[in-house]
Amino acid sequence: MQFVPEWADRAVVVSRAAGLRCISGNVPPTESQRLCAVLDRVGHHDHLAFTELYTATAARIFGMTMRVLCDRGYAEDVTQEVFVEVWSKAASFDARCGSPLAWMITIAHRRAIDRVRSEQSRTARDQRNSLLSMRRCFDDDVAAEVLAEMSNHRVVACLDCLTDLEREAIVLAYIDRLTYRETAAALDIPVPTAKSRIREGLHRMRHQLEGELVTVG
Repeated sequence: MQFVPEWADRAVVVSRAAGLRCISGNVPPTESQRLCAVLDRVGHHDHLAFTELYTATAARIFGMTMRVLCDRGYAEDVTQEVFVEVWSKAASFDARCGSPLAWMITIAHRRAIDRVRSEQSRTARDQRNSLLSMRRCFDDDVAAEVLAEMSNHRVVACLDCLTDLEREAIVLAYIDRLTYRETAAALDIPVPTAKSRIREGLHRMRHQLEGELVTVG
């Protein structure tokens, strides 16, 4: 057996370790490692680093928001919002919780979902307002028809056919010209209740008028 001095064993170990370090030093960093370094610079408000981060990730962020929103304009808006948030929160990024790209995609997904919910809420609100407007126009048309075709004494006579609750609501809304909200406040009742009384009273008045016309005919 060949004798190898102890110092030679140590030299081999050191040599191998140095070689491994050299080899590992020649391996390029992964995308995640590179983005971590860039994001760290962004956290220190490095504008060049932010441009580099945007160039490397914008297409994927936009693609994800586009899949959720299915609207290019909204997707572009949300993508811009994502990078504004990334700029302001880059310093708080923790690589132990995931990769930079995963962190950014999470932000993008949350913002895209928020935009969907916001648009759904706005659409529902617009539809509700449109319906209320149409209903108000319908009630106004009914009132105009009833009042235009009736002389003052006939209006009074038709008002007599209403319930007390319907009569006071209609007098406030169409004689005193109060809004639904003002009528409800004057009667100390909810707005939907005031609308219901007015609508039912107007229908009752129109039916009363139609009955009179049939009798006269």
